[in-house]
Amino acid sequence: MYCVLADIHGNLEALEAVLTAAREAGAGRFLSLGDTVGYGPDPNACTRLVRERCDAALAGNHDLAAVGREDIGWFNEVASAAIHWTAAELEPDLATYLDSLPSELTRDSLLLAHGSPLDPVREYVTDAWSASMNFRDRQFDLCFVGHAHYPLVFSLDRCGEDPGEVQLGEPGGGAVIDLLPGSRYIINPGAVGQPRDGNPQAAFALYDPGARRVEFRRVSYPLEVTQEKIRQAGLPLQLAERLSRGT
Repeated sequence: MYCVLADIHGNLEALEAVLTAAREAGAGRFLSLGDTVGYGPDPNACTRLVRERCDAALAGNHDLAAVGREDIGWFNEVASAAIHWTAAELEPDLATYLDSLPSELTRDSLLLAHGSPLDPVREYVTDAWSASMNFRDRQFDLCFVGHAHYPLVFSLDRCGEDPGEVQLGEPGGGAVIDLLPGSRYIINPGAVGQPRDGNPQAAFALYDPGARRVEFRRVSYPLEVTQEKIRQAGLPLQLAERLSRGT
């Protein structure tokens, strides 16, 4: 069984809680969909854990920005400040590791992308229209994406041609999705380190390829520890405050 995680964003406490909960649930393989760094106060520790524990990992837009490969002009003021701080903090070997990662790959018949199949770095798949364009222009049965920080499920009957046939689900923690034969899926497990769906708990997904089932999980972590680290690092205070709100 796979643990699928995304958008760790330098939040070590959230990452450790997810790894522990996933192992206890029976996950033996780990896939990271990118944005290991950015926003949070522990870019080095989080990158080390991803390098050590994950069977496959992607680079997200924040990872690429931190190593000088993505224009921070795409970022807002708070995100830009965090990227400058992260770039200065990253240890050289860990920066080299992030720089080596793809933003899209195929693993065991799964398509993995940080943003979307069509634009693995920047595109957000957050509505039926954007999902339909990706279903139309890329061939895959199951794709996991990150980037949006929301747990989301987009499904399309294989025979459907009308973009309006794309179904959108917003699964809560504990929701189980049975992958139906003849349907295609784009699934976002939600964010480990900076959820934006109003729930401050770290999000991840468990994927059982034998049972063709995806389960969405949430786990609490000591976010006040992360918040204090953010303040001590001199990162924008908004980054600490939003963790309590899950926004």
